[in-house]
Amino acid sequence: MYAASAWAPANAKLGVRKQVGVVQRGFAQKLCKAYRIVSLNASIVLAGILPLDIRIQKSKVLYETKRGVVLPVLADKEVERRVAYVHKPHPTEHIIIGAVAVRIFTDRSKIDGKVGASLSVWDNDGETTNRRLKLSSYCTVYQAELCALCKATEEILASPNDSFGIYSDSRSALQTVVNWSSTHHLAVTARRNIIQSMAVGKGVSMFWVKAHAEVRENDRADALWRKPLLSS
Repeated sequence: MYAASAWAPANAKLGVRKQVGVVQRGFAQKLCKAYRIVSLNASIVLAGILPLDIRIQKSKVLYETKRGVVLPVLADKEVERRVAYVHKPHPTEHIIIGAVAVRIFTDRSKIDGKVGASLSVWDNDGETTNRRLKLSSYCTVYQAELCALCKATEEILASPNDSFGIYSDSRSALQTVVNWSSTHHLAVTARRNIIQSMAVGKGVSMFWVKAHAEVRENDRADALWRKPLLSS
């Protein structure tokens, strides 16, 4: 196969293909442990390998494609090409997808009739602040999560940073906030706060995280509300 892309045109001759087949037949017979009388085609099938003449053509096509040679079979069709390193952006210009300056994790629960929620605010250095919220005993867990999300949007409004991510393990509460047809007053307030934040150039994204999946920040928010409720 060495330099096959250079001598591949000779592979079109029947005599050359026969010589290539003779070379491959011995290896194919040993791979499938067949007798010497087994034909080339049978030994190739049993060994599960590609005929050598086809591999030579494949090597030629790949070599030419990488170097921009227009193949007759492709004609004027668009082909994926690699970009030269000199045309790649400088490392300082790389885009990081999904990166946010401030991450706010919310959690809530109801234990023995006591309802609570919490916020845990993080940046690249760790937790910067947190808040515990205590609700009336007649409130539901769903209301507690909506309250936590609403308070998170208030934190965004008051923060000088410009990019935020709100993380919650309550998919239903997140969907209520982003559902513009919902008239729940906490969801409406949260949406209003997000709109006001975006109006002044702040980026706000909302994410669902799986509960009890050993996410450090989410576990911290869980511990914030659980300890006060159990001790009170």
